[in-house]
Amino acid sequence: MFLDRYEKHVLGTDGRKSGPVRIIFVIFEPESEKKVKPEESVAYTVGVLDKFKARNPNALIDYLFTKGEFNRAVGLHTGVLQVALLL
Repeated sequence: MFLDRYEKHVLGTDGRKSGPVRIIFVIFEPESEKKVKPEESVAYTVGVLDKFKARNPNALIDYLFTKGEFNRAVGLHTGVLQVALLL
């Protein structure tokens, strides 16, 4: 899993291996949660990210929500716009 590798190789065991690295996850909300498996639901994804953030207080993890089916280009564009606001 991505977060496991990030925790091991970027944060390190003490959470301070690297300098600050911000990760922004763009979460696509489907029209209906009934159409997705529980482990693919928005609530499950947010729960995993929140637990990761609690376990790694030095990790700069944010997430945004957008509607619709997953689209890599839309996700990248949404994330870039958010980064531009943070600068």
